[in-house]
Amino acid sequence: MNVKQMYLGIVRAPWPAGVRNFAWDMAAGVMPCGRSVKGSGGPHCLVCTQQAHAPLDSVAHFAQCSCLAELRRWFAMIWRRMSWIGEPNFAHFMICGHAPRCGDFVAATAIRGALIATAQWIRNSIILNGEVKPPQAARQYAAYRLRHHVLLDYQCASAADRSRGPTSRWRPATVAAFVTRWAKICTLANGRLAFHATIATAG
Repeated sequence: MNVKQMYLGIVRAPWPAGVRNFAWDMAAGVMPCGRSVKGSGGPHCLVCTQQAHAPLDSVAHFAQCSCLAELRRWFAMIWRRMSWIGEPNFAHFMICGHAPRCGDFVAATAIRGALIATAQWIRNSIILNGEVKPPQAARQYAAYRLRHHVLLDYQCASAADRSRGPTSRWRPATVAAFVTRWAKICTLANGRLAFHATIATAG
């Protein structure tokens, strides 16, 4: 995947502008790190400074930092829950969008968006407040972001079913298409969604 493909994948994704900006900062390698972070006091990761050989703060290290450990575990659970073949490298997937062919690029993009939004939330907390979010909070936030996307998918699919009008390529065109896409993590009964524990709760 070249830089142009990474850029287009980000700017076309159905994510909030702030999430797209953070995604591109990581992909382009221009995310403020080390001394570029106001008040950091040095080039090392703010989370790992107590280690004997503290790593330099960088995009590559951030993706593997302990502050994202719970997010990496949540991602692995979601990927398995979707019954997709293989398991992509977390850093390659979150930063570059590179993953094994899973059969549903749109759903994978939604999951990637939840990862990036959560990583941004965690990093902002570290930089602005000096606070590392606890694992439970990281998983809760990631689940919330994906759940929000799935709910919007359902609303768009329901509206499209009623109007028979055109829909975005990022949203299911019918409720049947919605069910096909997200059946592994939620169920629909009598017009109400019930979410699997991976995105319904932090448990």
